[in-house]
Amino acid sequence: MAGRSSSKSSVEDLELEADLAQRSCTYQVSAISSDSMSIPQLAQMRRVKSQRRDCLGLVTKAVGVILLVAAMIGACLAAFLSEEGKEQKEFRDSVADLGQTYSDEIQRRVRSSVSSVRAIEAVIKVDNQNMTIDNFEAIAQTLIDTYGGISNLQLAPLGTVQKIHPLVGPGQDNRKAIGLPLLVDPARRGGAVHAIQRRASTVTGPLRLLQGGVAIIARHPIFNEFAPKFVPSQTWTSPAGDTVTSSCATEAERMANCYFPGPDTKNGRPTHFWGFATMLTLIDNLLAPVELERLEHGQHRIGEVTEFAYQLYDASPHSTMTGVRGIFKHSADAPPDSPPIDAVEVPVVLPEIGMHFVLRLAPRGGWPTTSRDFWVQVALLFPLTICVGAGMGFALLGNLRSTYIRARSLE
Repeated sequence: MAGRSSSKSSVEDLELEADLAQRSCTYQVSAISSDSMSIPQLAQMRRVKSQRRDCLGLVTKAVGVILLVAAMIGACLAAFLSEEGKEQKEFRDSVADLGQTYSDEIQRRVRSSVSSVRAIEAVIKVDNQNMTIDNFEAIAQTLIDTYGGISNLQLAPLGTVQKIHPLVGPGQDNRKAIGLPLLVDPARRGGAVHAIQRRASTVTGPLRLLQGGVAIIARHPIFNEFAPKFVPSQTWTSPAGDTVTSSCATEAERMANCYFPGPDTKNGRPTHFWGFATMLTLIDNLLAPVELERLEHGQHRIGEVTEFAYQLYDASPHSTMTGVRGIFKHSADAPPDSPPIDAVEVPVVLPEIGMHFVLRLAPRGGWPTTSRDFWVQVALLFPLTICVGAGMGFALLGNLRSTYIRARSLE
C-alpha cells in the first residue's frame, strides 16, 4: 500500500516539473523576441512609417489639387458658355426686333393702300348722281398720290368693271379687264360674293398676274341707299368662248343670285349693294417705300453683323405662287429654293383683311457661333490656370522628392 502511494507521488512530481520547464522555455523565447530589436531600431521603424504616411498624404493632396484645378476650369467654362448662350439669345432677339420693325412698316403700307378703297366708298355713299364714275380718273389719281404704293384703282358698279386708272401704265395694260362681270365669272364670283356677305374688305394675293408681275388685290364692297334692290341679270362670254349667265328673271332667282342687302343707314334706311372699289398694287410698288433692300446692303448693324438675308412669304399662298412656296420678295442670296439658315420668323399680320405674311430673316453667311469676348476670356483663362496648376504641381513634386530622400536615408 505504501509502495503504491510512493509511486503515484513520483509521477505527479514528474508532470509538475515538465510543466514548469515548458513555461520557462516559452518565457525565454518571448523575452528573446522582445529584446532582439533595440529601441533605436523601433524608433527608426516608426519614422519610416510616418514618412510613408506623409508621402501618401502628399499624393492625396496632389490628386485633390488636380481635381480642384479641373473643377475651376470646368466652372469657368460653364460660366463663360452660359454667358455666351445669353449673348446668342440677345443677338437673335435683336434680329427679331429688326424684323419686327420692317413687319410694322409693311403692315402700315398695306393698311394705307387698302384705305384707298374705303375713301372711294365714302364718296360713293353720298353720291346719288354717279358723279364718282364720271370723275373717277381724277379721284383715283388723287388717292394714288396721297396713299402711295398703289398700281391702279378700279370701280365695278353692280359688280362689273367699268373704270380702271391708270388703264395703261408702266408694267400694266388693263384694257382687257374692262367689262369683266365679277358676279358672273365662275373664277371670281365666289370671292366677290364672299366679300359682299362679309361687308368688309378682302385681300387676295400675292398672286401672279397674267400680264406679268406679282400683285395684291384689295376688293371692298360698297352699299348705299341709292343702289337698286336687285343686281340685273348678266351674260358673259369667257376668253375660251364659254357663255355664262347670271339670271334674275324669277323671284326665286333674284333672291338667290341678285339680292345683296347692306347695313341700314344711321337714319334707319336700307342699303343695297352698289358695286366694288378695287385696289391693285404690284408688290414692287407696295414695298418700294419699305426698302427691304437695306437689310442686305449693310444699312443695319447688330454686333459685328451688318448684312442680312431675308424672305417674305404668304403663309397661305395663292395657287399661282405655290411653285415658289409663297415667297414673293427675297434678298439676292436667299431665293425660294434656298431659305436662310436657322432664320427667325416674324409675322406680318392684318387679321381684319385676312392677311398673314411671314418675314424670314438671318445674318448672311450664318449665325456667329461665338463672340470675340468669349475667345478673349478663354485665352486669359487657360494660361492663368496652367501657371497656377504648374506652380502647385512643382511644389508638390518638391515635397514628394524631399520626403522620398528622407525615407531612403532612414532605411
